[in-house]
Amino acid sequence: MTIKYRLNRCLQFGLAGFLICLSFSIFTSKTQTQQSNILPDNTLSTESSQVIGNYQGQAVEAITNGAIRQINLFHSYGEFNVSEGCGAYFVSPSADIQNILVRVTGSNPNFGETRHIMW
Repeated sequence: MTIKYRLNRCLQFGLAGFLICLSFSIFTSKTQTQQSNILPDNTLSTESSQVIGNYQGQAVEAITNGAIRQINLFHSYGEFNVSEGCGAYFVSPSADIQNILVRVTGSNPNFGETRHIMW
């Protein structure tokens, strides 16, 4: 009788542990697929940046447009947070662009942990 009781308790604890691990993995997978929080502001008017989420099916935000001034490309954001496991790529519209300059005008001091930004 005690052997069956111990086996039954062991199975109950094993099932409970499995369910806890499963719920933890579901929770963490949702956080890994979150998009970054990259929000252009309105200071560049018609030359505002455009953000393309999940670029080519990857966890990457492609950033296009911006204000071109000679060899410079300007971007301006209210918030610029790149989520963990994500990246942000600044796409140059011309081979003549030598500098990509970015500013953040928002009041949120938390820029998160930038994982991968390409120019």
